[in-house]
Amino acid sequence: MAESTMTRAAPGDGEAAGALLATKELVKPEKSGSTIKGILAGAAAASFALGLLAAVTPSTRQAPVGLAGDRWSLTVEGGLGSVDPNYVSFVVDPASLEVVKKYPSYPYPVDFTSPALKALVKELAPALFVITGGNSNCISYADGFDPGSSPKSSADNYLSTYCEGKTYYGNLEPALFKTLLDFAADTGTDFVWHLNMAFGRGKKSPAYEPWDAGDATGLLAAAGSALKGAMLFEELSKEGKKLGFDITPEQMANDLALMKAALPSKKTVVYGVLNQDSDQPSDVTDSIYDASKDSIDVVAFSYYMNNAWRRGPENHGSYSDSGRCKFDPKQTAAFMVEPAHRATLDTTSKHFVELGESLGKPVQLIAGAPCTHNKEGTGYGAVDAHVGALWYADALGRVAKQGVRVFARQTLVGAVYGLLGTTTHKHKLAPTPGYWVAVLHKRLMGPSVLGVTARGPEGFSAYAHCSKGASGYTLLLVNFDGDNVTLTLPEHGTRAEYVLTSPDGLTTGSTLANPHPGKTVLNGGAVLAVSKKGELPALDGRSVDGSTKLTVPAEAIAFVVMEEIADGISGC
Repeated sequence: MAESTMTRAAPGDGEAAGALLATKELVKPEKSGSTIKGILAGAAAASFALGLLAAVTPSTRQAPVGLAGDRWSLTVEGGLGSVDPNYVSFVVDPASLEVVKKYPSYPYPVDFTSPALKALVKELAPALFVITGGNSNCISYADGFDPGSSPKSSADNYLSTYCEGKTYYGNLEPALFKTLLDFAADTGTDFVWHLNMAFGRGKKSPAYEPWDAGDATGLLAAAGSALKGAMLFEELSKEGKKLGFDITPEQMANDLALMKAALPSKKTVVYGVLNQDSDQPSDVTDSIYDASKDSIDVVAFSYYMNNAWRRGPENHGSYSDSGRCKFDPKQTAAFMVEPAHRATLDTTSKHFVELGESLGKPVQLIAGAPCTHNKEGTGYGAVDAHVGALWYADALGRVAKQGVRVFARQTLVGAVYGLLGTTTHKHKLAPTPGYWVAVLHKRLMGPSVLGVTARGPEGFSAYAHCSKGASGYTLLLVNFDGDNVTLTLPEHGTRAEYVLTSPDGLTTGSTLANPHPGKTVLNGGAVLAVSKKGELPALDGRSVDGSTKLTVPAEAIAFVVMEEIADGISGC
């Protein structure tokens, strides 16, 4: 038995919970292939992970609501705050844009005019549609925009030494940019664009030069008020490797102020530097945010579990033997399910939430995934399989309980970590198991987040939100354990159960050369699949009498909508 207490103080009456992109106003809480036993054979046991979700203010907090099961107990104690309505969001890497016909190292072009893709993304709305990545700093906006930018990025004219080293280049045409804006409008998503932070700086001189907003004037004019968010810096410390020259926090603050002044709408949200604790020292990130706090609206961070683990104190901050995400999917799965590895997301989120609170800014996770795509081809058969869905469901719970307002998954389409499969025509728009988690979370879980205290078996996570559009609350239960878990729930009339399992087990034989996303089954029915038009099957829960116990199968994800609760949380 392992005990876990995961609670945060409920927000004060006037405390900021987060900002909506459209208004910047603060939101107040609203009324098997392989098996886990097999891949973890001989591994050391780790701590039991437990979470939270659904917001209740101090004035409406009720007596604890307890759950006691055959193997564990859980208590819902009160509110932690709330997430944004667009909590479940997504990133698209700029290398997925056809600014050149084919990138030599990252060939994942996406057709944003596809009706099927639009249909699949509408199911995730409202959401942030964020385009960011290393290649954002290597794309020019030189031709067609009025006025155009200079210089033009090409294979003969890289915009920085970083771009040249990565062979990242390309020029964004106005027609493609309009396609992206239209995609956001058609899908009901908020468009966030990462502006080029280099624009040739560092190639001209190794000394700092202020960011020239004139290079982006035409693009910003074309975007207008449709640009809901803008960012400039990512994965950048004082050394400025992606710029080609050293840069101080004060100089970054100056550049962010220049960008903010150039934005076409005062409602466009300004993001701070997008760093990850694993690759950029946290004290450096904090100093950048402290210097730029008057020019930004959102504290943002990215997270990849393999990067976070390799930088852990137990690894002495070394990159050696850092390939935790392997070509062998069973090895990757073993890394992904280990509680100590997943707990690094708690540590990272806590740091940025504390930073945001110190600055009075909401916090968003922009680009989160269990594995990077480096080395290309690693992670396949795990991240795009059922174990990837288990990780993602647990991560959605963990991040919300820490107070992060948005979780933008890396990525929508592209590489191993896409919510939608890609690379081959056959599977280009095939949902990965994580997509079904995102859809059900969006449909069932409201923005209000509940605190949870638990005592129970290792390998089981529990979270709860006030239900979306209904009274009561919804539990999100993630069973990494190799055995079924049976629970006695609080007294209630009925409940609706949505249990996700896979006939594949945890992993598949998916590879970079032959990707095939894992299969997902809802409530023991047929394998979930979408039509050629991107239409989803019925995702109906099964109605269960409240007098019966709940069994969460081994290696399963369960959304449980609690209805007619006898002694519930009145804030829901």
